[in-house]
Amino acid sequence: MVPVNQSQRQAFKQLMPHLYALREKGCSFQQLTGLLNQCGFKLQPSTVRRYYNEMLPDRMEACKHQMKLQMESLAAVKRENLGIDMQAIATKLDKAAAQRRYDVDAMLAHMLGIEYRKPAHPAAPGRAEGS
Repeated sequence: MVPVNQSQRQAFKQLMPHLYALREKGCSFQQLTGLLNQCGFKLQPSTVRRYYNEMLPDRMEACKHQMKLQMESLAAVKRENLGIDMQAIATKLDKAAAQRRYDVDAMLAHMLGIEYRKPAHPAAPGRAEGS
């Protein structure tokens, strides 16, 4: 049977690259402790700091690799979002929502046997774009 502190130490060692990335992003040992304890660890901030400082030299390559992966991922997200016209996206979503409302209203009117008139406001569905 492995003592609890040994199994926690082993799990901490595996998490070290992620903890390193969080520290590099400004997380305190208090915050890391809270996060770890939410995941089932039972550690004090002083223990987290000690484990971190003890393991950092041995795990530095893995820590740097994890940080590199996160930076590459962030750069990819930035590239994907470069030049996106948020207003155009919002306009398309508004038009799609208006079209769905119109379709539902028209279907309900048809089912009830009443006449349904298309709304005459600028966001009315069915209008050609740019008109």
